[in-house]
Amino acid sequence: MTRRALVTGATGGLGLSLVRALLDAGYSVRGSGRKPEALERLRAMGAEPFGGDLMDQTEDACRDIDVVFHAAGLSSPWGPDADFDRANVELTRRLLHAAQGAGVDGFIFVSSPSIFARWGDQTGLTEASPPNPRPLNAYARTKGEAERLVRAADAPGFRTVSLRPRAIVGPNDAVLLPRLLRLVKKGRFPLFRNGEALVEMTDHRDAARAFLLADAHRE
Repeated sequence: MTRRALVTGATGGLGLSLVRALLDAGYSVRGSGRKPEALERLRAMGAEPFGGDLMDQTEDACRDIDVVFHAAGLSSPWGPDADFDRANVELTRRLLHAAQGAGVDGFIFVSSPSIFARWGDQTGLTEASPPNPRPLNAYARTKGEAERLVRAADAPGFRTVSLRPRAIVGPNDAVLLPRLLRLVKKGRFPLFRNGEALVEMTDHRDAARAFLLADAHRE
């Protein structure tokens, strides 16, 4: 029987790669987004586009779905706290409630290693490492709060997983890598530690494969 997936944030870089990976794996996919042209791209890929503000449509979005891949949210180092609370915490809360009510059996959340971020070097972190009790910004704080909601909702018949890909880049990236390349072109890209600083990055396609594996091994 075909497994039915909802992908939120489906028109972003990771979302598009995840939709493609799910379709290639035989899933039926519903993808949420706001931009009409991006939704048409989902349709052309073979997915069911779901438009509009997801906040007030979570029940409709989760109807007839088996697993939710929650990639929507606000990602920025700055902005009003209320915007992050709404996009990252409240939307996650509503989706969890709607998914449970719709009989969804899996909920896979795109979290962030920013929950660990501190000023200074950080190496050797594991899944058991404690988050920074004083998050560096509203993004890190709200990702941590949303992750706690996801963890608390885990139960037999409704398995939840949070994955924390770092600095996601790839062929559909319209944010991170283009921004860095613009800085390089302008000669304004800072070379921390004379260019010897280490930063982990994740390709969209590798992240998408990880999310599929999380669903396949959700028990």
